[in-house]
Amino acid sequence: MIEVAEKGKFDPVRTSELAQSQDLSVKYLEALMVKLKNAGLVHSVRGNKGGYLLARKASTITAYDIFLALDESFEIVPCLCEDRVCERNEFCGTKELWKELAGSMENKLKAIRLENLTEN
Repeated sequence: MIEVAEKGKFDPVRTSELAQSQDLSVKYLEALMVKLKNAGLVHSVRGNKGGYLLARKASTITAYDIFLALDESFEIVPCLCEDRVCERNEFCGTKELWKELAGSMENKLKAIRLENLTEN
């Protein structure tokens, strides 16, 4: 996303170019780009000079948006997911710790904008 934000200011960024610079297979990167597109973070441009551009300004995209688009869930441990019940749930001594850590990570990721990452 950082590379799309930086290079996409001028022209759409091709999947093959991204795959090479990020040392990823084109097939794997295409799967990631579909997830990012479905989340409304990038859009594709067809044609000879086609590729990907940001669908929104980098200042409006958070690291949390990207994380959710690619991972689709935000759970440190499975028992934090509401539809799962742990057999030790009632007497777990660490569940509150995991909740607090998950909340801290979520807040940190929401505070980081793609625009800030491109400045580094």
